[in-house]
Amino acid sequence: MLFAMNYMGYTEQIIPSILQSLTASGVKLLVLTARGGGTTSATENQLSHLKLNNINPNSPEFLAFISENALLGKKSRSSSIASPFKAKNCLANKRSISYQQGVMYVAGQNKGEMLKCLLKQTKSSRIRNIVFIDDTKHNVIDVNNAFAKDRRYNVTGIHYTALKDHKEALTIGNNSATYQFNAHQRWEAIKATLEQQLQTPAAID
Repeated sequence: MLFAMNYMGYTEQIIPSILQSLTASGVKLLVLTARGGGTTSATENQLSHLKLNNINPNSPEFLAFISENALLGKKSRSSSIASPFKAKNCLANKRSISYQQGVMYVAGQNKGEMLKCLLKQTKSSRIRNIVFIDDTKHNVIDVNNAFAKDRRYNVTGIHYTALKDHKEALTIGNNSATYQFNAHQRWEAIKATLEQQLQTPAAID
Protein backbone atom coordinates (compact mmCIF):
# COMPACT_ATOMS: atom_id res chain seq x y z
CA MET A 1 0.00 0.00 0.00
CA LEU A 2 2.82 2.39 0.87
CA PHE A 3 4.52 1.59 -2.45
CA ALA A 4 1.29 2.43 -4.25
CA MET A 5 0.92 5.72 -2.37
CA ASN A 6 4.44 7.03 -2.96
CA TYR A 7 6.46 7.91 -6.03
CA MET A 8 10.20 7.43 -6.40
CA GLY A 9 12.88 9.82 -7.53
CA TYR A 10 16.23 9.23 -9.20
CA THR A 11 19.06 8.89 -6.70
CA GLU A 12 21.11 10.95 -9.18
CA GLN A 13 19.62 13.03 -11.99
CA ILE A 14 22.33 11.95 -14.43
CA ILE A 15 21.14 8.31 -14.39
CA PRO A 16 18.75 8.55 -17.38
CA SER A 17 21.34 10.12 -19.68
CA ILE A 18 23.96 7.51 -18.68
CA LEU A 19 21.56 4.65 -19.38
CA GLN A 20 20.51 6.18 -22.70
CA SER A 21 24.16 6.36 -23.73
CA LEU A 22 24.75 2.74 -22.73
CA THR A 23 21.68 1.34 -24.47
CA ALA A 24 22.61 3.22 -27.65
CA SER A 25 25.68 0.97 -27.81
CA GLY A 26 23.64 -2.21 -27.29
CA VAL A 27 23.69 -2.61 -23.51
CA LYS A 28 20.66 -4.42 -22.05
CA LEU A 29 18.96 -3.19 -18.88
CA LEU A 30 17.45 -5.09 -15.96
CA VAL A 31 15.86 -3.86 -12.76
CA LEU A 32 16.36 -6.59 -10.15
CA THR A 33 14.23 -5.87 -7.09
CA ALA A 34 13.74 -7.74 -3.82
CA ARG A 35 10.03 -6.90 -4.04
CA GLY A 36 7.57 -9.70 -4.69
CA GLY A 37 5.25 -10.04 -7.66
CA GLY A 38 2.39 -8.65 -5.59
CA THR A 39 3.94 -5.19 -5.90
CA THR A 40 4.06 -5.26 -9.72
CA SER A 41 1.32 -2.68 -10.25
CA ALA A 42 2.70 -0.28 -7.63
CA THR A 43 6.27 -0.64 -8.92
CA GLU A 44 5.26 -0.11 -12.54
CA ASN A 45 3.29 2.96 -11.49
CA GLN A 46 6.35 4.36 -9.71
CA LEU A 47 8.67 3.70 -12.67
CA SER A 48 6.12 5.10 -15.14
CA HIS A 49 5.89 8.31 -13.13
CA LEU A 50 9.61 8.90 -13.69
CA LYS A 51 10.54 10.57 -16.98
CA LEU A 52 13.78 10.31 -18.92
CA ASN A 53 13.80 14.10 -18.84
CA ASN A 54 11.96 15.53 -15.85
CA ILE A 55 12.04 19.01 -17.37
CA ASN A 56 10.05 17.86 -20.40
CA PRO A 57 6.59 16.54 -19.40
CA ASN A 58 6.30 14.77 -22.78
CA SER A 59 9.52 12.83 -22.21
CA PRO A 60 9.22 9.01 -22.40
CA GLU A 61 8.43 7.13 -19.21
CA PHE A 62 11.33 5.39 -17.50
CA LEU A 63 9.48 2.05 -17.37
CA ALA A 64 8.93 2.09 -21.13
CA PHE A 65 12.61 2.86 -21.64
CA ILE A 66 13.61 -0.10 -19.44
CA SER A 67 11.19 -2.41 -21.23
CA GLU A 68 12.44 -1.41 -24.67
CA ASN A 69 16.03 -2.23 -23.70
CA ALA A 70 15.49 -5.30 -21.55
CA LEU A 71 16.15 -9.01 -22.02
CA LEU A 72 13.51 -10.81 -24.09
CA GLY A 73 11.92 -14.08 -23.02
CA LYS A 74 12.88 -17.09 -25.14
CA LYS A 75 9.25 -17.96 -25.78
CA SER A 76 7.47 -14.66 -25.21
CA ARG A 77 9.89 -12.61 -27.32
CA SER A 78 8.98 -9.68 -25.12
CA SER A 79 10.45 -8.12 -21.99
CA SER A 80 7.95 -10.08 -19.88
CA ILE A 81 7.49 -13.74 -19.01
CA ALA A 82 4.18 -15.27 -17.93
CA SER A 83 4.35 -14.77 -14.18
CA PRO A 84 4.63 -15.77 -11.42
CA PHE A 85 6.89 -18.69 -12.25
CA LYS A 86 9.61 -20.88 -10.79
CA ALA A 87 12.69 -20.94 -12.97
CA LYS A 88 13.85 -24.39 -14.04
CA ASN A 89 17.11 -25.83 -12.71
CA CYS A 90 17.29 -23.21 -9.97
CA LEU A 91 17.60 -24.87 -6.59
CA ALA A 92 17.62 -21.58 -4.69
CA ASN A 93 14.26 -20.56 -6.14
CA LYS A 94 11.91 -21.50 -3.30
CA ARG A 95 9.35 -18.77 -3.98
CA SER A 96 7.82 -17.78 -7.29
CA ILE A 97 9.42 -14.89 -9.15
CA SER A 98 8.09 -12.52 -11.79
CA TYR A 99 9.57 -10.79 -14.81
CA GLN A 100 7.51 -7.96 -16.23
CA GLN A 101 8.61 -5.14 -18.57
CA GLY A 102 12.28 -5.61 -17.77
CA VAL A 103 11.77 -5.74 -14.00
CA MET A 104 12.49 -8.95 -12.09
CA TYR A 105 10.72 -9.40 -8.75
CA VAL A 106 12.70 -11.95 -6.72
CA ALA A 107 10.58 -11.93 -3.53
CA GLY A 108 13.52 -11.46 -1.17
CA GLN A 109 15.59 -14.31 -2.61
CA ASN A 110 19.29 -14.44 -3.52
CA LYS A 111 19.77 -11.92 -6.34
CA GLY A 112 22.76 -13.77 -7.76
CA GLU A 113 20.90 -17.04 -8.12
CA MET A 114 17.80 -15.28 -9.41
CA LEU A 115 19.81 -13.47 -12.08
CA LYS A 116 21.25 -16.79 -13.24
CA CYS A 117 17.71 -18.16 -13.43
CA LEU A 118 16.56 -15.25 -15.57
CA LEU A 119 19.46 -15.63 -17.98
CA LYS A 120 18.28 -19.20 -18.61
CA GLN A 121 14.78 -17.98 -19.40
CA THR A 122 15.73 -15.13 -21.74
CA LYS A 123 17.64 -14.48 -24.94
CA SER A 124 20.97 -13.83 -23.28
CA SER A 125 23.41 -16.04 -25.21
CA ARG A 126 25.34 -13.03 -26.53
CA ILE A 127 25.85 -11.50 -23.09
CA ARG A 128 29.41 -11.78 -21.77
CA ASN A 129 29.73 -8.83 -19.39
CA ILE A 130 27.46 -8.03 -16.45
CA VAL A 131 27.61 -4.91 -14.29
CA PHE A 132 25.52 -5.25 -11.13
CA ILE A 133 24.87 -2.21 -8.93
CA ASP A 134 23.10 -2.43 -5.57
CA ASP A 135 22.92 -0.32 -2.42
CA THR A 136 23.03 -3.43 -0.20
CA LYS A 137 26.45 -5.03 0.09
CA HIS A 138 25.31 -8.61 0.61
CA ASN A 139 23.41 -8.48 -2.70
CA VAL A 140 26.64 -7.56 -4.48
CA ILE A 141 28.42 -10.43 -2.72
CA ASP A 142 25.63 -12.85 -3.66
CA VAL A 143 25.90 -11.92 -7.35
CA ASN A 144 29.69 -12.23 -7.34
CA ASN A 145 29.49 -15.62 -5.61
CA ALA A 146 26.81 -16.91 -7.99
CA PHE A 147 28.98 -16.23 -11.04
CA ALA A 148 32.41 -16.86 -9.49
CA LYS A 149 32.91 -20.19 -11.28
CA ASP A 150 30.99 -19.35 -14.45
CA ARG A 151 33.51 -18.56 -17.17
CA ARG A 152 30.83 -17.42 -19.59
CA TYR A 153 30.51 -14.05 -17.86
CA ASN A 154 32.72 -11.24 -16.64
CA VAL A 155 30.86 -9.83 -13.63
CA THR A 156 31.56 -6.49 -12.00
CA GLY A 157 29.71 -5.88 -8.73
CA ILE A 158 29.41 -2.32 -7.44
CA HIS A 159 28.24 -1.41 -3.95
CA TYR A 160 26.38 1.89 -4.32
CA THR A 161 26.81 3.88 -1.10
CA ALA A 162 25.34 7.29 -1.97
CA LEU A 163 22.29 6.49 0.17
CA LYS A 164 24.23 5.01 3.09
CA ASP A 165 23.71 7.91 5.51
CA HIS A 166 20.07 8.27 4.50
CA LYS A 167 19.37 4.57 5.11
CA GLU A 168 21.23 4.42 8.41
CA ALA A 169 19.50 7.52 9.76
CA LEU A 170 16.39 5.44 10.55
CA THR A 171 18.21 2.59 12.26
CA ILE A 172 21.49 3.66 13.83
CA GLY A 173 21.70 7.43 13.40
CA ASN A 174 21.71 9.93 16.27
CA ASN A 175 18.04 10.71 15.67
CA SER A 176 16.95 7.15 14.82
CA ALA A 177 14.67 6.79 17.85
CA THR A 178 12.83 9.98 16.91
CA TYR A 179 12.52 8.97 13.26
CA GLN A 180 11.21 5.52 14.22
CA PHE A 181 8.69 7.03 16.63
CA ASN A 182 7.45 9.49 14.01
CA ALA A 183 7.19 6.74 11.39
CA HIS A 184 5.21 4.58 13.80
CA GLN A 185 2.84 7.41 14.65
CA ARG A 186 2.21 8.11 10.96
CA TRP A 187 1.46 4.44 10.34
CA GLU A 188 -0.96 4.37 13.28
CA ALA A 189 -2.78 7.35 11.74
CA ILE A 190 -3.04 5.55 8.39
CA LYS A 191 -4.16 2.36 10.12
CA ALA A 192 -6.89 4.20 12.04
CA THR A 193 -8.20 5.74 8.84
CA LEU A 194 -8.29 2.32 7.14
CA GLU A 195 -10.24 0.86 10.05
CA GLN A 196 -12.77 3.69 9.82
CA GLN A 197 -13.22 3.70 6.05
CA LEU A 198 -12.85 0.06 4.96
CA GLN A 199 -14.90 -2.94 6.07
CA THR A 200 -12.04 -5.45 5.95
CA PRO A 201 -8.72 -3.59 5.47
CA ALA A 202 -6.18 -6.28 4.56
CA ALA A 203 -3.26 -3.92 5.22
CA ILE A 204 -3.77 -4.09 8.98
CA ASP A 205 -4.07 -7.86 9.38
